[in-house]
Amino acid sequence: DDGNAHTVNDMITANCVCMGTVVYDCPALQANIGDACDDGNAHTVNDVITANCMCMGTVVYDCPALQANIGDACDDGNPNTINDVVTAACECAGSVPCIPPTIEATVSNSPICSGMTLTLGTTASGTGPLSYSWSGPGTYSPGSHAADVEVADAASGSYQVIVSNACGSVTDVVDVVVNALPSASISYPGSPFCTLAGAGAVMQVGTPGGVYSAQPAGLVLNASTGSIDPGASQPGAYAVIYTIAPAGGCGPFSTSASVVVHAATTWYADADGDGVGSDMDAVLACEQPPGYVAVSGDACPNDPHKVEPGVCGCGIPDVDTDGDGVMDCIDGCPTDPNKTAPGACGCGVPDTDTDGDGIPDCIDSCPNLPGQVGDSCDDGNAHTVNDVITANCECVGTVVYDCPGLQANIGDACDDGNAHTV
Repeated sequence: DDGNAHTVNDMITANCVCMGTVVYDCPALQANIGDACDDGNAHTVNDVITANCMCMGTVVYDCPALQANIGDACDDGNPNTINDVVTAACECAGSVPCIPPTIEATVSNSPICSGMTLTLGTTASGTGPLSYSWSGPGTYSPGSHAADVEVADAASGSYQVIVSNACGSVTDVVDVVVNALPSASISYPGSPFCTLAGAGAVMQVGTPGGVYSAQPAGLVLNASTGSIDPGASQPGAYAVIYTIAPAGGCGPFSTSASVVVHAATTWYADADGDGVGSDMDAVLACEQPPGYVAVSGDACPNDPHKVEPGVCGCGIPDVDTDGDGVMDCIDGCPTDPNKTAPGACGCGVPDTDTDGDGIPDCIDSCPNLPGQVGDSCDDGNAHTVNDVITANCECVGTVVYDCPGLQANIGDACDDGNAHTV
């Protein structure tokens, strides 16, 4: 009995030693459960045979958080790295192979209008860090070394971007168009136009290609050329608008000009220069012809003092010198306010018949006594005969006395010479 419970068939050997045949729990390992062993891992301690007949020790990690040791292979989760290992800093890191940059896209807001800010941008791939460099006219913000930049005072042409990293660079070009800001002015030198006039042309200076319109309605014009047709238009005042549509990054532009259309006027010949023309000589014209006026109705076209014949007719003034209401041209006594004809006495002398005998005083030898000198009359004295009007304009007859010696008639009062008789 060799004293070893794990042996059988103990016997004395040729060397005079008692030895049995060992019976192991783990024959493959030639060891029993709980036996000390060496699992070959320098990172384990207290190696023993387990109940599963495995030699295992307690692992001691350089990087417990990773459950790994420095130099262990690992996966850093980055598909772009290779040879990933645990570093002395207990990080899983691989080596990044250097990939040259590639420009995947470039963008801009071209075309733009003069005075606007140009925007440029690029998208690139490759091993970082990537650096950018833009070139072309203008002032860059935040600078020319950003992926996306803004450019003030830009100009038409090509802008270049270079993208670089540690293993190379790549270049791309962006073509930019900067359009001039639209600017124009229009005018109509022929305004005001008359409805009898021909087409009215516009004078346009500046950006071409605009469209013409008018306000209010009533003006007939060509929207492309701006030409006006006064004859087809309504008389009035208009605003013609010249509009350039948004294009090439520039906004809309418009400017305007005033246009006046006058109706054609009927003008009348004013031969006598009195400001009123003759209806018998009229013309339709846009402007006043020499010798014509706008007022009609002169029935005496050659008399500068009259527009109607009046009482006296054209060429003769309707003057009433004496103010008697009868024009001189038909007044037989134009300076006598009391007469329109000379009558028996002539102008300036009234045809008065004071005595009512039918003979005006101016030719009546006795204007205060009916009859003429030498005419028979009645002196009202029964004692007279052969009564006649005397040169003194008295009716006197020849007295026939009852008492011729007394030159008196019976019954006449007399004076007997006696103071004592009555």
